[in-house]
Amino acid sequence: ELKHAKADPVVARESGRVLWEIQGEGEAAPAIEPYIGKSYNEGDLFCYIENTHGQILEMPAALGGKLVEINAKQGAHVNKGDVIAYIERI
Repeated sequence: ELKHAKADPVVARESGRVLWEIQGEGEAAPAIEPYIGKSYNEGDLFCYIENTHGQILEMPAALGGKLVEINAKQGAHVNKGDVIAYIERI
C-alpha cells in the first residue's frame, strides 16, 4: 500500500536549501513552512531553492491539490531529486 497513493511528490530540481519564504533584513517573524491542507493550483509558487551558486529558484506546484506532507523545513538542504513534499490531487 502506498503512503500517498493519490498524491504527487514535489521534487527538488536542483540541490540547495529549501526556502518556504524569503524574508527581508530585520523581519521579526521566522519563515515557516505552509500548513498541511493548504490548497495549490497548478503552477502556483510552492517554495524556493537557493542553489550552491547562490541563485534562488522558484519551485512551482506541478499539479493542483492540497498539501498532505512536508519533508523539508525552512533552510533544510536537499539534493536534486529529493521529495520536498506531497500534494494530493482533488
